Amino acid sequence: MLRPYVFVFLAAYLFAAVTRMGWAKTAAFSAVAWAIAYAAEFSSTRNGVPFGLYVYVDATRGRELWLSNVPFFDSLSFTFLCYLGYALAIFLYAPLVCGRGDFQVADTRAIRTSWRVLVTGAFLTTLMDLVIDPLTVRGERWFLGRIYYYPAGGIHFGVPLSNYAGWFLVAAASIAAFQALERRTRGPRRACGTCPGAGSSSRSSTWGSSSSTW
Repeated sequence: MLRPYVFVFLAAYLFAAVTRMGWAKTAAFSAVAWAIAYAAEFSSTRNGVPFGLYVYVDATRGRELWLSNVPFFDSLSFTFLCYLGYALAIFLYAPLVCGRGDFQVADTRAIRTSWRVLVTGAFLTTLMDLVIDPLTVRGERWFLGRIYYYPAGGIHFGVPLSNYAGWFLVAAASIAAFQALERRTRGPRRACGTCPGAGSSSRSSTWGSSSSTW
């Protein structure tokens, strides 16, 4: 297995997303985020927009799936990080339903589709890349190996600042596209009195079910 760590992250992402959103929404989020990330990478490796110009080293071609000049799993990895940023943003803004020995994040549709979740989710995704890209661009110094490089280098440990601007834009576009799909769907809602810990102190009167259907 060429990149076992990707499959570990994929499994963790699927577990977290499916248990929270269900299979349909997880599939939709994955498709949207991957498609936008791939389009951005396809563009950046040719004209430098939006991440800045970089080049993938094709030493693994023939041993993993490549789409044109971009490894499939690199674009797919963006999906995991974007979901983490999105989920953390929801956690920051959603009230908690607290019960004895239990608490749940009461994320309503209004919170999930809000501008503050969009901006904060994109920011948190970009914040993670402040650590990830400087490490991966030096992959030859550890087990990852040399995957890509920036021909012109960059001022942040070899990474150009345009990369982070690109990450924010791509994350924002992915979250915004998913939010647009979310607004077009209707899922069941239930009162707080029907959820675990009802009757205990809480910060919300209603909440959207995480298993809402599309």
